[in-house]
Amino acid sequence: MNVIKTLEDTVGFWGGALDPTTGRFLAGTTDGRILAYAIPELGEPAAVFQGHHGYVTGVLAVAPRKQIVSCGFDRQLICRDAESGEVSWQRELQSRPLGMAISADDELLAVVDDDRVLTIINFDDGETLRRADDEHPRWTLAHRTSVTYCVAFSPDCRLVVTGCRAGYVVIRELLTLKVVRRVDATSFYSISTSNSQYEWGGVRMLTFTPDGATLVAGGMGPSNQNSAGLQGQMRLQGIDLATGESKFEVLLPKQKTNGEGLVNVAVFHPDGHLVVGGGGGTQSVGDGALYAVDLSTPDYPVSHYTPVVIRACAITPDGNHLITAGMLKNASVGRIDVWSLTADE
Repeated sequence: MNVIKTLEDTVGFWGGALDPTTGRFLAGTTDGRILAYAIPELGEPAAVFQGHHGYVTGVLAVAPRKQIVSCGFDRQLICRDAESGEVSWQRELQSRPLGMAISADDELLAVVDDDRVLTIINFDDGETLRRADDEHPRWTLAHRTSVTYCVAFSPDCRLVVTGCRAGYVVIRELLTLKVVRRVDATSFYSISTSNSQYEWGGVRMLTFTPDGATLVAGGMGPSNQNSAGLQGQMRLQGIDLATGESKFEVLLPKQKTNGEGLVNVAVFHPDGHLVVGGGGGTQSVGDGALYAVDLSTPDYPVSHYTPVVIRACAITPDGNHLITAGMLKNASVGRIDVWSLTADE
């Protein structure tokens, strides 16, 4: 596994997705644009989509519909044609969106925000179908307002799950949003024992295994009590959907300066490995790390250093390339890397 192409820009990359329709990687920027890059070539953007103001925090590509949807801190949710960029619909959300997911049947969109609200949206027209906001704690142990960071649909479209700053996972029936179970995942949350103004972590990533039996949560383990930065090891936890019990808990290994911070993203490779990306460190803008995790033996991940705090990652359908996007250490430069996952490149 090695980097074969790199692109740096004066804007940061905060979200991204691979669009199977065009073969491009769609990078959401900190200045409101979505830049479409050919893979693996990179180079100049093949297309630039406008419409947001400020950070584009989420980008999804929906191949069967040949559409992409994006959200940002401007509270706009925009669906557009993947090739022309023509807007199909646009909606203003009530709060800043922090996480977004598309159902396996491409019919529903789920959005979570900094008011702890889960919104289920009809993908055809962008209209809200149902909302829920009653199960995640309103306050953290530091007596600060909690937020909901991430959301995921089960592969069978029966469940929708959310994770919050306070360290809980809520599992709901998708049809009714009735709560099935609330899982204590407070090991992802840390509070300073000497200065109560410092708190870290939360559940930052959720994904289901392809068979739908296990929910994998990601974030950060116990933080360094002497640092204001994200200086704890990246952490994964597997949750049994049938019982809510933990199947595994792993602190991802630290190597030199990497391995500290938050798990921000994860994607399954066609061979079954979970590829995990994130980062953090001193002042929350340190280095990043990539891990390949075999969930049958999660205690032995393969790690790779990167100078980028990874915010988005995607794997090409043939499994030959991994694309990562994020921010460099100075937090003012974005970077995209294309990694070869084959031995002959």
